[in-house]
Amino acid sequence: MRESTSPRRSRALVASTAVLLLCGGQHGVAEALIGPNAAGVGAPSASRMTAAASARGPSHRGVSAARMLSDANAENSSGNGRWKSRASPLFSSSGAAFAHRHAAALVGGRVSGARQPSDASATRLHAMPMSNLAVRLDEPLLSPALNRSPPPMAMFKYLLSVFLSDAFKFAVVAFLIAFVTSIVARSDPDLSAPKGLLDKAGGGVASLFRWIRAPFLRMANGVAARRAAAAAGPAVPMTFEGEGGWGVCTYQGGEAVGKSGYVRHDFSLPDSDNVLPLTLGQHVALCCLDNSDNVVQAEFYPYSERSQQGKFSILLPEGTNFAEDENELGIDKGGFSKLLKTELEIGDEIALKPGGVSLEYRGQYLPVKEMVFLCSGEGIVPVLEQVRAVLPEGSSSVQLVSVLWLCRYTKDFDVADTLLEAEYRKYPSKLAVTCVDDDLRSGKMEDNKDVVDSVPDFLPGTMAIVTGPRAFRRKAKQYLLNAGYPNDTICVME
Repeated sequence: MRESTSPRRSRALVASTAVLLLCGGQHGVAEALIGPNAAGVGAPSASRMTAAASARGPSHRGVSAARMLSDANAENSSGNGRWKSRASPLFSSSGAAFAHRHAAALVGGRVSGARQPSDASATRLHAMPMSNLAVRLDEPLLSPALNRSPPPMAMFKYLLSVFLSDAFKFAVVAFLIAFVTSIVARSDPDLSAPKGLLDKAGGGVASLFRWIRAPFLRMANGVAARRAAAAAGPAVPMTFEGEGGWGVCTYQGGEAVGKSGYVRHDFSLPDSDNVLPLTLGQHVALCCLDNSDNVVQAEFYPYSERSQQGKFSILLPEGTNFAEDENELGIDKGGFSKLLKTELEIGDEIALKPGGVSLEYRGQYLPVKEMVFLCSGEGIVPVLEQVRAVLPEGSSSVQLVSVLWLCRYTKDFDVADTLLEAEYRKYPSKLAVTCVDDDLRSGKMEDNKDVVDSVPDFLPGTMAIVTGPRAFRRKAKQYLLNAGYPNDTICVME
């Protein structure tokens, strides 16, 4: 038996003593208390206790367990203290009497050769420390039932008590006071007191509502995206094994986008689970033959999301003013736009492959913490994908995004206003969007107050991206240079 001073060992020794009292053994109690391996460590051996019993004579063969233990402790008082300190907590006078009464009851009221402990032995045992913990040897100290979680109703009552507590009410009132104070402090001095304060308060409440709603929208969009991905199955990147690294897609026709002056042209991929393996800011190159067997090739930014399976789309202006298309889009894109509008039919095959990447940061201020987009017309197309990519928490080092989008006509905002609004609702503290119905074909950007107010000052870690028609790209870049943006922090996406 291994030496131990734990409560479990003590309880086992108490039980062993009670059993040995029933059997009337002389030295079994000592062996149960000190163990068969305890000899030589200061504990009286079985032979010593047997010899002591023989010296007392036959009348002492039935001495009680309490008396025997008391004598053993007395003999060992000058020896090693380990045995005494281990055995002393096991019995008190009441404990000895309890064991004796139960042993007597089991054999008919009396144990042969045993007698009640004397007052002297009881007094000597009374000084021993005792435990007041009632235990059973067949049950653990901690029942698994004690570790079960509280029921939902108990948790609800606890949360309700927190909300109804004075501390919580005080915190809410303090927040409202601080909120109103901040609105008043930021109010313009020349505003009339009632109207100006109400306007500021209304804007503050709307901002607070957007801030509270944002995490729930992100959660709902995440759940919807995961469900859609699970329904569509795993995406398979399209392979390009043709000569020159080309693949094949099929033209599916065009559709007007809202009331805008733009058309979305759709193309299907070879398999329904295929996706275009494009990086952020990368074109898709399209190539086909016109009716005169001339090669027509151009690169476009996908209007659809990069993760969309089975198809993709591009955005082009409507109408048949091909000279204007070439002037705004360039010769290559203008020529392909003319081909789509005049010659291609639904079901025609078109060669495609991943195109060039135009998104590049050449500055020295790393990491990029803020992105400023200046775009016009269909230049919003590559901005959409970049905004979706950098806004989610942990997806990039970008903390703030500003989008300035200019269009000649208000109806052209139908191309992406709902998409930008959806992103703004999810990230109201990270995204700022300004739409200006002026493409600045005439005049300077410095003369437009909305433009000046929407472009933030340059700070280290800011990257500016310019997209749109060629004339707009030149004006926007020059405006940023005049505003203090270093040339290597400006990326012009053609």
